[in-house]
Amino acid sequence: TVSFTTPEIICPDEVCPAHTYTTDPVTLPFTACCIPCTASLGQDVSICAGISTNLIVAVNGGNTYTYQWSNSATTSTINVNPLSTTTYSVTATNEFGATCTDEAIVTVNPLPTITVNSPTICAGAAATLTATGGNTYAWSDGSTLNPIIVSPSTTTSYTVTGTALGCDGTAISTVTISNQLPIVSFTTNPSGSCLIAGATTYHVERRPTSC
Repeated sequence: TVSFTTPEIICPDEVCPAHTYTTDPVTLPFTACCIPCTASLGQDVSICAGISTNLIVAVNGGNTYTYQWSNSATTSTINVNPLSTTTYSVTATNEFGATCTDEAIVTVNPLPTITVNSPTICAGAAATLTATGGNTYAWSDGSTLNPIIVSPSTTTSYTVTGTALGCDGTAISTVTISNQLPIVSFTTNPSGSCLIAGATTYHVERRPTSC
């Protein structure tokens, strides 16, 4: 007669329940402790509004796992595109029934609202373009300054990309070249003074003796 004695094994019930297995080909009940697991989602993530990101859980302890996310997904990797800052959590379960959980915060940064002026200038003149709404800027002419000074020979559009919190916004400035020179006229009012008309601003080098 052959007798078997099952050794006593103390399992950490606070981690996961003990399981009873049967050997093959000899039927011999014995108790095996489960293996605990650890789950990690890595560092929290920051994204720009309208952009998606992948969350990947890495699990140690055991060989096979099932997953349950707070958004009801059941895969090890999920793609999320939240409208606002959201916390995602995942619970992994290994083949021994051990569970482990981690969470990650996905911060959603808004896209900056970039504005820029669109001046009208005379041919041969220069225009100053000033953008607002970002921390850094990149212009379509290659400049990264703000403001910039341009002197186009024809009506020209400039695109500026402003960046804030790692997110980009764009605006377009159109510099219009006015080919019509103002026609300045002088008239005399009843008091005998000269009236100048035809422009917005004036520079008189000397006062005329008559209009």
